[in-house]
Amino acid sequence: MDQLRRTPSRRRTDPPDRIRSAIRILIIVACLCAFPVAGAVAIRTAATAVDRIEASNATKSLVTATVAAQPRVVAAQRVAVARVRWIRDGRSGAALAPVTTTAVRGDMVEVWLGADTAPTAPPADPSGALSAGLRAAAAVLLGTWAMSALATWATDRCLRHHHNTQRKTW
Repeated sequence: MDQLRRTPSRRRTDPPDRIRSAIRILIIVACLCAFPVAGAVAIRTAATAVDRIEASNATKSLVTATVAAQPRVVAAQRVAVARVRWIRDGRSGAALAPVTTTAVRGDMVEVWLGADTAPTAPPADPSGALSAGLRAAAAVLLGTWAMSALATWATDRCLRHHHNTQRKTW
């Protein structure tokens, strides 16, 4: 009897099959809409990252400093640090800064200074913003795919449970 109810011609009008088809159509539409949304998120994230990087880089300046003390090598980090002195805008400054392991007292080194005149990392490359945008787009697409897979699984499970309970009542 169940075989007769599940024939292909009957399946088109069977409520669980119509529900499953409607859910899958909605999932397909959601997945297609995810691409432009992911593109917009990627562009916005990349633009924000570029603005942040440029604002950070604007506060940095390069000075030529003199190594004032013999550098000491930090073995765990494979770098050397030394006390350096510089003059910027008529003001002298001094701080510990990373130098090459071959530097000696009296050598000239370039040091990046932040807005607070403390040594800082060199300016970041704005091209790193592209990878931030791509990661954001991938997150949107993967999230959409995961939610689609979950919706498909949950729909099939619910309809299978409904079908099994209906069969037991016969």
